[in-house]
Amino acid sequence: MDEFLEITAAAGGKKPKVKGVAYSGGKMRLYGWSRPVVVDLSGLTVAEQVPLLANHENHTLGRVGVVNAAVDGGCLKIDGEIVAEGEVADQIVAQGKAGAEWQLSIGAEVEAAELVEEGKRTINGSEHDAPFYHVTKSTLREVSVVAVGADKSTHMQVTAKLELKGNSIMEPEKKNPE
Repeated sequence: MDEFLEITAAAGGKKPKVKGVAYSGGKMRLYGWSRPVVVDLSGLTVAEQVPLLANHENHTLGRVGVVNAAVDGGCLKIDGEIVAEGEVADQIVAQGKAGAEWQLSIGAEVEAAELVEEGKRTINGSEHDAPFYHVTKSTLREVSVVAVGADKSTHMQVTAKLELKGNSIMEPEKKNPE
């Protein structure tokens, strides 16, 4: 059983954990770009911790968590936790618990890009047919939880560490009378 397919309530004040693929390394259709975009992960600068936002909302209530991001196998993978409390964070967790799989989206500052007009180019371990923009240098600023991402191969699961007490998951811990 995949430990990230089921979500459980955080026990003992522990925050829900998140894990997933924020970018699969392929072409994305992005607003404001006339052609698909491929972000070269070998040119992506990633901070030690990255904000996890809801829908790229860059304000204090839009930040729902923090993640660690790393390039692995031609993808950008994340793991971290939802640290916020409130309606937005609660809805992300609740919908995950109900079986909805979230997608992710990256917010990066583009420092260098070129239009590949002809031929093919291998980026992130995969061959891409022109035309597309090749983002050769960028900095990851945030990862967002979204319902539908520009990269349809992204996903995020939510889970929480559950501490079992008593004889079963459904039986509460018995307390000694004082």
